[in-house]
Amino acid sequence: MGPPSTDDILRWLFTCPSSKEELKVWSDGEILRKDQENKLHQFLHKNGCTLKTQCMKKRNQLNYKEALEAIWDLLVKELVERKFGTNYAPRSFESILQKKLEELIEGQNGISKIMVDVVQNVLNKPRSIDFRCEPALTAVAADDWGLGTFEEGDLRIHSSLDNADTCIKEEIKSCSKKIDLKLVESDSLMMHTLQERANLLNKVNPFASGDYETILVPLVKPYILV
Repeated sequence: MGPPSTDDILRWLFTCPSSKEELKVWSDGEILRKDQENKLHQFLHKNGCTLKTQCMKKRNQLNYKEALEAIWDLLVKELVERKFGTNYAPRSFESILQKKLEELIEGQNGISKIMVDVVQNVLNKPRSIDFRCEPALTAVAADDWGLGTFEEGDLRIHSSLDNADTCIKEEIKSCSKKIDLKLVESDSLMMHTLQERANLLNKVNPFASGDYETILVPLVKPYILV
């Protein structure tokens, strides 16, 4: 498109809406744009708060899972001692976790509330069951949750877990599966929130980069007519 002709310029100067009318339209549009900007800012703020809450929730879930893995490591060490230790007096999983709980509570520095909660939650299950009426030993197969280092046919490991130990082991596995599901759910919610945020940010540019030609052109007209 070439430059405007003289007729186009004259038509614009004398037949188009006056500068006053155009400025009124621009001013009204600015009021509407500011209102839309405020609403968009509120949406972004709410989205940011939601994302922050979701991140904190996932952090707590990861810390919980880390605590579960830490206490299981303690129990795996016990299983190793039972298998390879000579003249080793086995300790129950409950006594190991109870000692760990006392150390966490008595410690003056670096007490992990999540670790305390995890140990207490794991101990609650076997303590709610009366194992005196149960058989002394139960055979359990090695699995991929820390016991995979032991051979499937190793009867010493299979028979080294009494019902109370097995209950604690299964409770840790159950807690781990539940927290894994919660982590997947958290990731899904965070991805949805991030997508919402991206959509909101895409709407920012039209408001942030106002078309200043709509105000400059009406301001030029009076100078031309003077």
